[in-house]
Amino acid sequence: MPDQLNRTAFFDHGSTALTVQDNMIYAIAHSPLRFHQARKILVSNNTPLSQK
Repeated sequence: MPDQLNRTAFFDHGSTALTVQDNMIYAIAHSPLRFHQARKILVSNNTPLSQK
């Protein structure tokens, strides 16, 4: 397993009307959530955590 992971979730084209909430995002190097032509994605109440 790599020392640092790249992202938690990737929402590609065709992703629509989704909710991402109440998650703990831990030790992600960059771009914990990535969107590529996704629409109507609600992101709320997520907690980023550091491994330090």
